[in-house]
Amino acid sequence: MALFTSSSASLMVDRALNDQIPNLSYQTRDFNVLEAIAIGKYVGESGASGGVAFGVGATTSHHQKLVLVDYDTRNPRDALAFVMGHNMHRSYWDTKEHYYYAADAGRPVGFIPWQDGSTKVRSSMLFDINDNIVKAWRRERKPSSIFSKHVL
Repeated sequence: MALFTSSSASLMVDRALNDQIPNLSYQTRDFNVLEAIAIGKYVGESGASGGVAFGVGATTSHHQKLVLVDYDTRNPRDALAFVMGHNMHRSYWDTKEHYYYAADAGRPVGFIPWQDGSTKVRSSMLFDINDNIVKAWRRERKPSSIFSKHVL
């Protein structure tokens, strides 16, 4: 199994952001102010304190990760995707022992292990998943990311 170092991961990110990896598109998006206010209001209505509702509304982010593989095939049954919640940050990795304390696991202090899930999806369901993502990105009016040239 190949492991990525921070320098090799940085190199891959640089290549992806500069369109140097064939068939790979890196996209980001953000919430607009009205959406952030609506999220904060929703959190507040669920019983959270005003400070928590404000914090969630002000700092929330999209957490959808989708990898479409062979999406545009002649036979929809051959289409394949992975819908993930994985954070690719090197400090959140985990082991099968699930050490909580960073020193035991070799993680930087302050980072805890995260258990995210992935789902392998096949067939025509990918059209609905793709539609959800595309509609959300098309709502974005102006780039607000540091990777602004890659925002749809």
